Amino acid sequence: MLTDVLGTGAMDSGWVSIVEASQVRVCSATGEAVGAGFLVADDVVCTCAHVVARALEVPATAEQALGQQVDLGFPLLGGRPGVGATVVSWRFGGADVALLRLDTRPLDTRPVPLVDRTAVRGNAFKAFGYPAGADHGVWAWGTLREQGLGWETQEPGPRILEGFSGAPVWDGAQDGVVGMMVAANLGESTVYLLPSDALVADEKILRPRCPFKGLSAFEEEDAKFFHGRDSDTARVHAAVHSRSVTVVAGPSGCGKSSLVRAGVLPRLRAEGMSVSELRPPLPRVPAAAVLGRALTEILKPELGEVEWLAVAERLAGLPLEIGHDLAAELRARVLACGGSAGHVVFIDQLEGYDPWVARDLFGMLAALAGTDGAAALRVVATARPDFLDVLVTASTSDLVSEAVCFLAPLGGRDLMRAVTGPVDAVPGLWFEPGLPDRIIADASERPMPLVQFALTELWMRRTHSTLTHSAYADMGGVAGALVAYADGTLEGLTQSQRDCAPRLFAQLVRFGDGDTFSLRPTRGADLAPELRELAWELADRRLVDLFRGADGREIVYLPHEALIHQWPRLRQWLVDYRDFRVWQLQLQDDLICWRDHREGARLLSGSDLAEALRRLAECPEDISADERSYILLSRRRFWWRGGRAVQAASAARGRVEMSMRQGRDRAGRRHWQVLAVVGLWIAVLVAAASISVREVLESFQLHARLGPSDTPAVVTAIVALGTATGTLIGVTLTAYAKYVQARGQAEADLIRARAEMMRAEADVTRARAGLPPHDPPANGDSPALTSLAEPDTSQPPPSGGVT
Repeated sequence: MLTDVLGTGAMDSGWVSIVEASQVRVCSATGEAVGAGFLVADDVVCTCAHVVARALEVPATAEQALGQQVDLGFPLLGGRPGVGATVVSWRFGGADVALLRLDTRPLDTRPVPLVDRTAVRGNAFKAFGYPAGADHGVWAWGTLREQGLGWETQEPGPRILEGFSGAPVWDGAQDGVVGMMVAANLGESTVYLLPSDALVADEKILRPRCPFKGLSAFEEEDAKFFHGRDSDTARVHAAVHSRSVTVVAGPSGCGKSSLVRAGVLPRLRAEGMSVSELRPPLPRVPAAAVLGRALTEILKPELGEVEWLAVAERLAGLPLEIGHDLAAELRARVLACGGSAGHVVFIDQLEGYDPWVARDLFGMLAALAGTDGAAALRVVATARPDFLDVLVTASTSDLVSEAVCFLAPLGGRDLMRAVTGPVDAVPGLWFEPGLPDRIIADASERPMPLVQFALTELWMRRTHSTLTHSAYADMGGVAGALVAYADGTLEGLTQSQRDCAPRLFAQLVRFGDGDTFSLRPTRGADLAPELRELAWELADRRLVDLFRGADGREIVYLPHEALIHQWPRLRQWLVDYRDFRVWQLQLQDDLICWRDHREGARLLSGSDLAEALRRLAECPEDISADERSYILLSRRRFWWRGGRAVQAASAARGRVEMSMRQGRDRAGRRHWQVLAVVGLWIAVLVAAASISVREVLESFQLHARLGPSDTPAVVTAIVALGTATGTLIGVTLTAYAKYVQARGQAEADLIRARAEMMRAEADVTRARAGLPPHDPPANGDSPALTSLAEPDTSQPPPSGGVT
């Protein structure tokens, strides 16, 4: 063992375990040790090219070494396993370096940590090689200089001779490999090394992996890059074991999702628990449907799509109040399909669900959580603190108060580890001195996704294997990196794509009160074709994320709310689109309500229909096929109702016109009747008066004068004449009064008829505009309307339109 070779206490236990797991001996065809090597990746060994040439017995410059087999051994591992390897990289960039890929990877092996070779003067080093006669290896040690290694010989200290080529040089100050030995000056106490960044320069073989996540959360496979949350991970992990439901609550951007995914879940899996995750679904999906799909994935993973959907549909009928017996049955079935220690259901970002869905889903999962023998079904969720009130009901208030684990933003040493830890985990990657401190100073009170995005951009701009101050300054630091990148990405699109960008982002956001916005996943199929293509383009550029839901459908969503809060251009787009999107979301609610009932009364009407038709005309590209069909069906129904209104109004107008004609005729007849009666009376009276007057005149002519005997006749004539005159005046006045009354009645009838005519004409105008009449006819529909049949409102018309 290593401690036997070096001596107890000469190295700490950390170094011992790493060296034992990574040190390689390169052997010739006869089994003789010809040099050293070490793992720089899980299955890739680095050594000198001239060592491989010696093992293959070919010239040191021979290109035919590429693809040849070399025998290797791990002399410090238990059992000293031997393994074959293939040469996959040869003298890349002219350096004396060869990379070999293991045919099989022995157990308990691990790559070395590569560290920065700058500013190492004066640091102590150690190296392990295989000089002649020491096939099991010996240690050499000394002091690092700027261009080579100096060593201090200690009696009987070893000299660095042949057999140390390819050996890793361990820098005690940095706890990692600073380079690889390649040559020694036998006349002086000096050997030479290749720096660590040159060892991993062939990126075709050692594909670089960015250890940062940008705006996205760390996943389980990113656990080795997740740092700075050790105590929080242990605390939440303990909470999961001690309670059935755990809710990790913290402000947006503090790292809740990363803590659970990359910190807690890997520990639970290592303990034998299986895991399933519920991502925020599409809006308005009921809690039972969400849970039904999740349970189907757990219980029936072998089903085809058709069977899967059928089972999910049945499970979607679960009652919101799951009884004890049903909960116990489902829990037992889930645990039977889960890991040996139980199963964990992880619900990320509860605030991404509709509030009523989150509340119902939380209650249903809380009922399912529990133990069944030695196995346990646990529920872990993340949520913002301001969303916790949504989860509290009479039946869950105690559960919520006990379940919450609060998570604060990173700071101090933990923030430093979150920044430097991922770099330390990548072979041959490091910061320029002082850069981590600069980043930490800029990261104060900023959300972690913004810091991660800046680090991701810094990695993309690295110089060889170094993250530099100049690159950090050029990208605008933590504060400016995201905005500069987003604006630059937008400028790199075509003009048509830039025009589509506001429309796409508006579809991926939920609009709250005022200028508040949150994430809203959207089905790719609901987006216009040009928006889907733009989403794919922006997914490649890290401004949009894509994933496939449990039903296989593509879901488009924004990677983090930080993009909304930190990118001013996007926020302005959302403000500009607010009115349209609020209207559209209400339209979608109306559409869902109509689908649930299929009643014509739930179609759009009046001003709502007019608004929808206006929006459809102004923004046809932003309205989905289903929404368009709903609007057009509403218009079709009102066209049908408009036809009825037109006929009813036309009939009413006809009745009014006839009434007006009849009124005029009646007024004319009354006028002539009065005139005739008056004329007759006048004629009778005039005749009577004429007779009386003539008799008086004749008597006067006969007697030449009037005598006493004529007095009665004269009086009678005068009375008759007065009576006739009075009667004539009375009859005339009476006739005139009746005439005025008849004329007034006729005028009133005419005014009423004209008012009805105007109302009928207004109804015709409204009907032609697709609007219902003010007042339907009181006497029912016109018989002429029986030929019109109401359209079938239970099915939408083709999205291409209606006639």
